[in-house]
Amino acid sequence: FNEGVFRVLRFAPSVFLGGRGYGGWRSVLWPCHRSSRILANLQSMEAEHQQAELVEQFLMLGKTARGRAAAELIVHATSHPSLFAFSELLSLPHILELQGTEHSLFLDLLRLFAHGTWADYK
Repeated sequence: FNEGVFRVLRFAPSVFLGGRGYGGWRSVLWPCHRSSRILANLQSMEAEHQQAELVEQFLMLGKTARGRAAAELIVHATSHPSLFAFSELLSLPHILELQGTEHSLFLDLLRLFAHGTWADYK
């Protein structure tokens, strides 16, 4: 094939198959004039998929975490370098139970990450 006309794109099949565990990476030949836009879309879809998986992991942990364990979960979630969605954690009853306890500061931290602004942080 002519490398100036086609580019090999590599993607995780889970992007298209809803994470059904087909494993491995796949390669596809794609016209160069379309590949940069397609590649950007694939990367965006992969990032969204990874974000959803991270949120799901923290939600699963949050269903059983109480008290100090819930506070530590908030610390781990807010310090995770790849997690950017926090409002789902606020829907967990055990997380909301921190209100009015010695760990309520952690709930405030989670609310700041979920709905706060830079001015709120200062």
